[in-house]
Amino acid sequence: MDIFSLSKILSNNPELCSVFDYKAVQSYIELINLLKGKLQALQDSYQLGPPPRLSVNVHEFLKKCFSMSDYMGKLAWDSFQSFAWNTPFLDDVEEQAARSKHLKLFLDHGITRGIGKSIVSSLFKYRLIPSIRRVQSGTTYPCLHRSSVL
Repeated sequence: MDIFSLSKILSNNPELCSVFDYKAVQSYIELINLLKGKLQALQDSYQLGPPPRLSVNVHEFLKKCFSMSDYMGKLAWDSFQSFAWNTPFLDDVEEQAARSKHLKLFLDHGITRGIGKSIVSSLFKYRLIPSIRRVQSGTTYPCLHRSSVL
C-alpha cells in the first residue's frame, strides 16, 4: 500500500480518521477488491475505472462493516475509490487470505444484501450439518454429513 497516497487522502479528508485507521483502510481496500467483479458487472462495458457511486447494497454492506454513517460511507468511496481500484491483490494466495479474513463480515452483513455468496462458497465446498443418531444404548452421537453451501 502506498503510504504517501494514503496520507494525502487522509490529510485532505481528516474526518475519515474517525472511522479509518491504517488497518481499517487496508480492510476497506481488500473488501473493494473482493467486490470488484460485482461492481464491474453493474457498469457499462466501456467504463474501465471504478463506478462513480456504489450500488445501494454494497454501500449498506460497507457501512455496516465499518459502523459508519451514510455520509462517511459516501466520503470513504469518493476518497478511496481510485486508490482501492488500482491496488489489486498480488496473487491468489493474498486474495484467499482476504476472503478468509473477511468471511465473518460477509456472513454477518453481506448475505442478506446479496453480497458475498460466491466468496463464502469458494471458501467452503462442503459444510458440516450435524444430525443426531441414536444407538442402542440411548446415547446420542453427532454425525457429520456433507452438503453444498448455498
